[in-house]
Amino acid sequence: FYGKVINATRTINGSRNYNARNDFTNASIVGGLKSASTVYSNNLDVKYYVTTNGIVDSADTSTTAFDTGNFPAGSSLYLTNNGYIVGAGGNGGSNSAGPGSPGGPALTLRLTTYITNNGTIGGGGGGGGANSQVSSSSNFPVSCNGSINFTATSPGGGGGGGAGSVAGSGGGGYSNGSPGTLTSGGSGGSGGTVVSGSARATSGPGAPGGDLGQPGGSSAGGGGSAGNYITNSGYATWVVTGTRLGGVA
Repeated sequence: FYGKVINATRTINGSRNYNARNDFTNASIVGGLKSASTVYSNNLDVKYYVTTNGIVDSADTSTTAFDTGNFPAGSSLYLTNNGYIVGAGGNGGSNSAGPGSPGGPALTLRLTTYITNNGTIGGGGGGGGANSQVSSSSNFPVSCNGSINFTATSPGGGGGGGAGSVAGSGGGGYSNGSPGTLTSGGSGGSGGTVVSGSARATSGPGAPGGDLGQPGGSSAGGGGSAGNYITNSGYATWVVTGTRLGGVA
């Protein structure tokens, strides 16, 4: 059997930080072998058919939602996505012009992969940028010989969180930004007016977070970039493209 191609199937009904190589021990191996360790130790070619339903996501923006992992040379993976494979959303920037954070990656390939995308594959939305803090000072005369100095400071509105199944949180500010949802970025927080004696300072709103696969909006702070929907795209053959949102690497 050492020259034989091993066929295996696996159906995933939702997962977080899924790794096909790590999960191969749970696959149904139909090519005559029952041990994944035997496949690896003998470097046998694998045709691995993985179907994803529901939502496959990532716990944070530093890790990918679906990673094929490494298989013996000559192997190939056949991915059918019937749901969502999505990166995590970036957090919104906080006051004083804080930038939004980038969104996370969705799909990382490490071998030849044939993709039938009947759903959505999307990088996380970038977080929105916060607006600037505004300060104003005023001297208020109290007698012919003196005055009181007043200073008012108004933080800018926080940036909205980027979209993702694990969505970005809104940034802090005069009003905090809103978190994102699975497909939509959160709104930026409002600015506002602070009065201290005769001084008055008014700040502006933060920018919204990016929708799935879109960068966050920019205010005084820049918006975070969108996550990649695919990394190592040279391994991919698209049988059905479906909805693909975000960057390509």
